[in-house]
Amino acid sequence: MINTRIATHNDLAFLNTLPKTQNDYYSRCLESLTRDVFIALYGEQCAGACTLNWESRYSRFHKSGVPEIEDLFVLEEYRHKGIARALLELCEKTAIQKQCTEIGIAVALGEQSGPAQRLYVVSGYVPDGLGVSFDRNSIDLARAYLITDSLCLMLSKKLEKG
Repeated sequence: MINTRIATHNDLAFLNTLPKTQNDYYSRCLESLTRDVFIALYGEQCAGACTLNWESRYSRFHKSGVPEIEDLFVLEEYRHKGIARALLELCEKTAIQKQCTEIGIAVALGEQSGPAQRLYVVSGYVPDGLGVSFDRNSIDLARAYLITDSLCLMLSKKLEKG
């Protein structure tokens, strides 16, 4: 059974085992007024988490007031059980409750992101049409880039109530 909910400071022990734990990342997210942090439980075990950033660093999302799902991560032993999809759905529901009509997410281009790329597409996310970004900025086509998690395709999904 999968349950998702907003994270609290009581969840920091779990959150700090995830990537991005440097500099008290999740503690700062929990204190932020511009982010929500969500966790997923599989049975009684914490299995994954993500943040919903209400003030995206990506200019198109920021200018349009599109919240961005960030740092979606599921522990390896809980993958392929619907946990990432459940976290996406919670973010979408939360955005709809705040009257948003669109939500965004970035997906890295490397092979390790293949499962995420497929999940986002089957979940209704489509490229925003502005090409690849590096660290949420447009790329310079005359420059070479290493394929890292910072080299992303920005995706968005139209949201509908009910």
